[in-house]
Amino acid sequence: MAKRFASLHNIVRALLSEAAKLKPHAGDESVHSARKRLKRIRAALRLQRAAIGEASYRAANEDVRDAARPLARVRDAAVLVESIKQLTRRIHGQRCKSHADQAHRLLLLARASSRRHLTSSTLRRYAARLNEIDERLRRAGTKAEDLKSVHRGLKNAYQKARSACADARRRPAAETLHEWRKQVKYLSNEVILMRMLFGVRQKKILRGSRKLGVLLGEDHDLVLLEAKLNEFYGNGLLRADKTARVFCKRIKRRRNKLQAASFRLGKRLYRRSPGKFFEMLEH
Repeated sequence: MAKRFASLHNIVRALLSEAAKLKPHAGDESVHSARKRLKRIRAALRLQRAAIGEASYRAANEDVRDAARPLARVRDAAVLVESIKQLTRRIHGQRCKSHADQAHRLLLLARASSRRHLTSSTLRRYAARLNEIDERLRRAGTKAEDLKSVHRGLKNAYQKARSACADARRRPAAETLHEWRKQVKYLSNEVILMRMLFGVRQKKILRGSRKLGVLLGEDHDLVLLEAKLNEFYGNGLLRADKTARVFCKRIKRRRNKLQAASFRLGKRLYRRSPGKFFEMLEH
C-alpha cells in the first residue's frame, strides 16, 4: 500500500530528499528513478499551482527542470542502447542484424561517454540545487490540500492530455507526439499523487495512462534513435547504404504501429469530456 502524506508539500520534500541521494557511478536504473521522482515533483507543483501562485509555481518548476538536466544525457544514452536491442529482436536478415550490431557498439561507446560527464562535482551541484529547493519549501510552510481542489488540478491534467492527443492526431509529428507523451506522464503522476494524499484510486485512468505512456515512450525513443543513427551516418561511423535505408524503414514501420496503437488507446481513454471526467471524479 502506498504511503499516505498530509500534503503535496510533504510529498515534494520527500521526493527531493530521495532524488538528491544519487551517487557517482550510479547505474542506469538509479538515474531513471531520480528522473522519475523529479517528474513527479513537477506534477505535484502543477497541482499546487493555484494555491502557491503563478510566480512561485514557475520558479519552482524551472528550478526542478534545470536540476534534472545533467541526468538527461545519461538517461537518453541508456535508452538508445535499449531501443536498438529491442528493435534488433524484431528484424530479420543478416545484413540488417549486422548493421544493428554495429550501431549497438557505437551506442555503447556513446553511453560510456555520457556517464563520464556525470562526475562527482556535477552530482554535488545537482544535490545542492535540490537541497536549496527543499529549504525554500521548508521555510514556506505546509498546507493541507482539499480533495476538491486536487480534483480540479487532475481535471486540468486530463484536459491537457486530451487536447494533446487531438493535436497529435491532427498532425502526428515528433513534437506533437512528444508533447502528448509529456501530458500523459503528468496525468499518470497526478493520479498517483491523489492516491498518496487521499487514498483515492482511479485505476482505469492510471492503467490506461501508464500503457499509453509506454507506447508513446517507445515511439519517442525511436525518434531519438533515428536522430543518433543519422548522426553516425553523417560522421561516417556507419555506412549510409541500402541496408541502412532498409533499417530506417523498419524503424518507421515500428513507429507507425506504435502510433496507431496509441491513437486507439487515446480514443478510449479520453472518450469523456473534461466535464464528464470531473463528474466521475466527484463520485
